[in-house]
Amino acid sequence: MQGEQLSCVIIDRLPFAVPSDPVVAARVKAIDADGGNAFFQYQVPAAVITLKQGFGRLIRFAARSRPARTAR
Repeated sequence: MQGEQLSCVIIDRLPFAVPSDPVVAARVKAIDADGGNAFFQYQVPAAVITLKQGFGRLIRFAARSRPARTAR
């Protein structure tokens, strides 16, 4: 949808990587082996980057008359 048809987008979930992915599983295992917290050190930062990229694509997709807003 474009223009006036789309007035609000709600993102209700963070885009976490699939834990069964071999690359994700290997990184999680390595962080855990070093005594770290894989969720906060790898999965959350990666999800935030993916969310920012997706939001950036959304606001660049078309010029809109209304500004994009985020909830805190």
